[in-house]
Amino acid sequence: MKKITKLLTGLLIGSSLLMTPATAVKMPQPPFLAPDFKVKEASNWLNSPPLSMVGLRGQVVMVDFWTFGCINCTRSIPWLQAIEKKYKDKSFKLVGVHTPEFSHEKVRSNVIERSEKLGRHHAIVIDNEFKIWRSYKNHYWPAFFIIDKTGIVRGVYVGETHVGDRRARAMEKLIDKLLADT
Repeated sequence: MKKITKLLTGLLIGSSLLMTPATAVKMPQPPFLAPDFKVKEASNWLNSPPLSMVGLRGQVVMVDFWTFGCINCTRSIPWLQAIEKKYKDKSFKLVGVHTPEFSHEKVRSNVIERSEKLGRHHAIVIDNEFKIWRSYKNHYWPAFFIIDKTGIVRGVYVGETHVGDRRARAMEKLIDKLLADT
């Protein structure tokens, strides 16, 4: 019994050290100018011609970093579909940045197949070289960057998101505010 208690205590202490703020990766803090999409080749864009931040001025943009093998990304899709529907008649643009974790996620045909299967019909850019990922100083899947109509990042959110949860409500509140700004 002592061995089990000692083992469990060690595991709890060890896992709490892994989750301390000192070891957490710092995400960029808004506001900051949204970097442009560093991938310009049309073959790396799905459901859209290549986009640019300058070309998206006047719209509220949400950049969604994801990869099809990420379960948290997959579980966030119903919320993404709900906000696309909610804001379809507004000046809102969802752009998925598919940044692969594993080599099979770099294969364009796999990204196309999985995007279709998952019901992701918005603009998606394949970021196999992590150019966009690095320019945003991102570290997580999924990560959501909300950008105002002038190209300034106003919100950064990380993690699986569901319709109606606290993170979803916060992002939608920010999107509503930014859409109302003239």
